[in-house]
Amino acid sequence: ESLHAFSTFFFSSGGSFVYLEMIGEMKNPNEFPKSFLVGLIVMFIIYSFIATVSYYYLGDSTDSYLLNVFGSGVTDQVASVFLAVHVTVSFILIQQVLARQVHLLYARQYLRHSSLVNHLIPKDKYFFKSSFQWFIFTFSFSFLAWSLSNLIPFFGDLVSLLGSLLSPLSLLPCFYYYKCSKMVGFIIPTHEKVILVILMVIGIVLFTVGTYSNVQGVIDSWNGGTPFSC
Repeated sequence: ESLHAFSTFFFSSGGSFVYLEMIGEMKNPNEFPKSFLVGLIVMFIIYSFIATVSYYYLGDSTDSYLLNVFGSGVTDQVASVFLAVHVTVSFILIQQVLARQVHLLYARQYLRHSSLVNHLIPKDKYFFKSSFQWFIFTFSFSFLAWSLSNLIPFFGDLVSLLGSLLSPLSLLPCFYYYKCSKMVGFIIPTHEKVILVILMVIGIVLFTVGTYSNVQGVIDSWNGGTPFSC
């Protein structure tokens, strides 16, 4: 269960690749560490509070899908709406990188006009064509993600498996930080070195032992439901 939880955590943290895109769009990129730290602290406090309260009252009987504790009723419906909005906004932000790259690839290969992607002002000649293509790509990715999450009845186990399989990718920033620091002659503080080592060890453990454990979980849940049963 611990490996399952850690794998899911790593999967949920996989959006770190969007940070570079955010930095690139900021008017003052130097403000990113400040905004990131504030957002991280707020999220940690909220998530920790919810997890602590639920475990305090329910203990080991806490459902993996926390909204199930409300049962069927108005409270469950309201909470589900908020959760749907939260997931939708998060997915829209994360899919921007993929959608933009696919849009650029399409424009270069088929339209021979990569600048078509960058027409964001209504008075531009290619604005409506570019906006329509962007809508098609983003809607297609959204529909595909929604379909996969509902077609697979053991989606939670699959998410954990993906988290453990992709955990080495989340360690690339640690490796890049070390290599770049070495290239420019920057001495990494001791406490940061310790954190880097811990992250790398966790990644290796999740990739090996975690993947094995999550594969077993998927096998056990293979016949645990039908498509769209959730």
